[in-house]
Amino acid sequence: MNNPNDSKVKEYYALLGCTPDSTIDEITKNYRVKSKKFHPDVLHSKDLPDEILQFSKEKFLKFTEAKDFLIN
Repeated sequence: MNNPNDSKVKEYYALLGCTPDSTIDEITKNYRVKSKKFHPDVLHSKDLPDEILQFSKEKFLKFTEAKDFLIN
């Protein structure tokens, strides 16, 4: 089980807007809401500068990393 006092774990919970008491369903729901805003496929359909697209891709990958770590 993840140590909720670990700074990496705290960062992941904060990134997804969750707490250590959050269920897998809550973590997954928050991940979906947040990652949808930054999903590369969604934003590529808009005419955005490359810097914005790169930032959104990095943010999306961080959300995915956090979710994968917390639910495993």
